[in-house]
Amino acid sequence: MDDKQKRKIKFNRRKFLKSVGATTIGTILGFPSILKYARGERMFSRPVFKRFFLLLAELVLSFLVVCAFLTECIAQQPSIQQLKDKLIMANKILDAEGLAKPLGHISVRIPNTETFLITRNVAPGMSVLDDILVCNIDGKVIEGKYSRTFSEVVIHSEIYKKRKDIQSVAHTHSLHVIALSMTETPILPASFEAIELGPGPIAIYKKIAFIDKPEQASEICDLLGPNKAVMLKGHGAVIVGKSIEETTILSYKLELAARLQLLAASIGKIAPFTEDEKKPINEFLEAVEKRGVTSTSYGRAWLYYQHVLK
Repeated sequence: MDDKQKRKIKFNRRKFLKSVGATTIGTILGFPSILKYARGERMFSRPVFKRFFLLLAELVLSFLVVCAFLTECIAQQPSIQQLKDKLIMANKILDAEGLAKPLGHISVRIPNTETFLITRNVAPGMSVLDDILVCNIDGKVIEGKYSRTFSEVVIHSEIYKKRKDIQSVAHTHSLHVIALSMTETPILPASFEAIELGPGPIAIYKKIAFIDKPEQASEICDLLGPNKAVMLKGHGAVIVGKSIEETTILSYKLELAARLQLLAASIGKIAPFTEDEKKPINEFLEAVEKRGVTSTSYGRAWLYYQHVLK
């Protein structure tokens, strides 16, 4: 099949959305008139025909509404190119904050697939669009200019396998997180930054190892629980999120929480938030989450980095 043929059969989402949207709006606007006509004198005189016509009209309307809903869901999914652009921006942010300079990596799941995007094994701050690869759920490169990615790709693939709710994974080597992990001191829910990472202390993976085996990555995934990060003893951290924006900014929040905890510990005993103290914070975070990405702390931070790193 040549390129010309491929272009002919390529699905045009914009035209499809316009077509379904126009049909749905037209049906909704005309539905009262249809009902009025069906109930009037000019419709079939027998009640059975009236009922049939009304039922048919309702089924058609229901079908169109469902189509409109599904196409809206499709429209809200980011395109592959958008995900690639975000992946490069995420790498720049991790580099700028010293979280992956020069070692570390981040990935993003391709929505509704068993694949994800990640760069080849290059320093995050150096990555460009041509460095991006597509990997399958086993971490094997299936598309891209290069044939190899990071040896620790299993961190990403195993988490995507076990946690369908996770859309992005990062592995960082941030200074203060490593310092705390060396004393096996978990990051406690004692700051707003720590609360954003989850309800409880951040678990520590205490096996000293290079994470290149699926069973190791699976153990790390199990340690996540309801939290969004796991500390790796003497090594770094793994951070996850529902979007690449969230994962990227939480990677910075994790480092900030560790730094604040170290500073506080030099003054006195750490006093983690009580459950009563956590409640209004969590309620606030849930409320801003519902308002959309730009209302959240990570959404605003993402926009900031886009502005300063463009």
